[in-house]
Amino acid sequence: MTPLEHGLIGISLASVTENLFDTKKLGVSKKSIYWYFVLSSMAPDIDSISALKQGYYNNLINNIFLSHRGITHSIFGVIILSLLFIMFKYLKDKKSIKTIFSITFICGIIHLLCDLPNPSHFWNGIPVFFPMRVNGEWYRIGGWNKIGWYDYFIMYILFGVVFIDLFFKRFLLKDNTRRILILSLHFLSYVVIIIHIINSRYNAEADFYTAEETWLAYQYDILPDFLVDFAESIKYQIIKLILFLR
Repeated sequence: MTPLEHGLIGISLASVTENLFDTKKLGVSKKSIYWYFVLSSMAPDIDSISALKQGYYNNLINNIFLSHRGITHSIFGVIILSLLFIMFKYLKDKKSIKTIFSITFICGIIHLLCDLPNPSHFWNGIPVFFPMRVNGEWYRIGGWNKIGWYDYFIMYILFGVVFIDLFFKRFLLKDNTRRILILSLHFLSYVVIIIHIINSRYNAEADFYTAEETWLAYQYDILPDFLVDFAESIKYQIIKLILFLR
């Protein structure tokens, strides 16, 4: 998945947490809990910055410490990132350290799980159990070839859920009704996304460019053309920005 999809998942998880628990008892404000969920959901992709050096698909892929889908995409890396979050929190105040660590660690693990269905091209999975090696190579799992590097269906589902969530919070005044509807909405979206992943298939047997064309055609099959066209235009603007920064 892309950082955008991971970030939207973070917003969704923050909303679920806000509606299931008393954030005051957790020691964080309703506003800050969204920041922690979103940033920690995207944090493992901090290694994408190496794309500025050699390009997204050629960014030192043989160096687990410098490339995308490297050390930050492991349980060890998630723990380090979580410790960094609570270190910055500790510099501000010492409250809710356990809560922040729990949020960042859980979001990091969910990030890893969401990357498992991606293609086997290039990285052949992620090193979840780093520093584990098999036959002298870093042990990787995933690369299930269920969905592409991006998935506009998942992206729009999450965008829609976040939009409806905001609508409910603004216009539904009864707390219990709002809470039940919001939680049902999010859990339903998770079920839809899981079913979509199970029923999808990325053609990793083909060369990269053919596989990408096939995956894009599949996006047009399951979504209205204008939604795919819009998402594609945004993607190309991001690619242009990366190339400019290089």
